[in-house]
Amino acid sequence: MIRRTKITLTIVGLLALTGIFCAANPTPFTPATCQFSTSSSSNFNNFSINAGNYLWFTSVLKAQGLGTTPVTITFTNQTITSPNFNLNLVVPDATVTFDPAVNFATTTFGPGGVSTTTVPSHPTLKGNTFFSGLSFLVPANLPGSVRPVTWSGTISTDTPGVKVNWQWAAAVYTNFNADYTLLGVKPVDDKVHNPYLNADHAGTPENYKLSVIGGATGGGGHNFTGSLGPTKSVGPCQP
Repeated sequence: MIRRTKITLTIVGLLALTGIFCAANPTPFTPATCQFSTSSSSNFNNFSINAGNYLWFTSVLKAQGLGTTPVTITFTNQTITSPNFNLNLVVPDATVTFDPAVNFATTTFGPGGVSTTTVPSHPTLKGNTFFSGLSFLVPANLPGSVRPVTWSGTISTDTPGVKVNWQWAAAVYTNFNADYTLLGVKPVDDKVHNPYLNADHAGTPENYKLSVIGGATGGGGHNFTGSLGPTKSVGPCQP
C-alpha cells in the first residue's frame, strides 16, 4: 500500500506541478475523554527542494499534569497544508502513552505509518517526546520560502487535567525510506532511556542521518529534524 501511495503522488506531481496532494490511511482511534482542535503555522527557509528528495515532517510534545497512572494522548485528523502551493498532506495517526511502569522509551510503526510511542512518566524524561511523523517524496521541485505551512489536527487525552504542548519541524533528505519501520526514529530527546544513546532530537531518523541537507525548516548538518516552530498548547480539560 505504501508503494502505491508513492506512485500516486509522483503522478500528481507530474500532471499538476502547482499542486501536491498526499493521502495516508491512518487507523481511526477510539475517542478519548478530552479532545482539542489545534493548528500551528511556520515558514520554510529559502532553500529550494528538488523533486526526488524527501520531506521528513515531525511533531513533538511535552505533557503536564500526568499524575501516577498511565496517560494516553493521540494526534488524529492531521493535515499539513500550504495554500500558496496547493500543499495538502495527510499525516498518519499517532499515539503516545506516558507510563510510570516503564523505564525505556520506544516508538514503533504500523501500516501506513501509524505510530505508537511509549515513554516513562515516573519521573518524566527531559526534553521532547516524538508525537507524529510523515515521510513525503517530493514529486515536483519546490521553491524556497514556502509559507505559510500549517499543521493541524485533533489532540485527545484519556485523562482530564493533562496539558499538551506541541511543536513541529521538517527536514529534507536526499535518501530516505517510505517504510517507517526502517527509519530508526528516536522517541525522545533524552540521551539514556531509549535505543539511541545520543543528543539527537526526538524524531531523528537515525538510520538516514547522513542524507540530511538544508531545506524546509532545517539547515542540514546535524539538524536532523529541522528547527521547531512555535509552541502550541491544548488543555487541560476538567473532570
